[in-house]
Amino acid sequence: MEGVAFGVRRTLADFAENGCAVKSLKVIGGAAKSALWTSLICDITNVPLELMQESDACALGAAVIAAVGAGAFAGYREATDAMVHRARIQQPESERASYYAAKYGRFCSLWDYMSPFYR
Repeated sequence: MEGVAFGVRRTLADFAENGCAVKSLKVIGGAAKSALWTSLICDITNVPLELMQESDACALGAAVIAAVGAGAFAGYREATDAMVHRARIQQPESERASYYAAKYGRFCSLWDYMSPFYR
């Protein structure tokens, strides 16, 4: 689980390097129900998580697409603003975020070493 969360952090770093810094992450579905999972993602990325009320992300996504396609909403932003609801915001815990920040360099070194084997 930590490896996946470190991968998310690395992806967020790539976005930031390309001028698209991420200020928060939206989490929906089964992942939002796991306190362990949301804590790991939040602390390792050091980014707040917006945990959504809705539990079925696939059905909701299909409904959003259908609503926009049917003309009920002008665009996806308008549709998601109306159809997706935030339950709460989870903030990173500074002590754990610092712990994982110290481990992140090691993850990146291992990633760089292993990545040629996956090409």
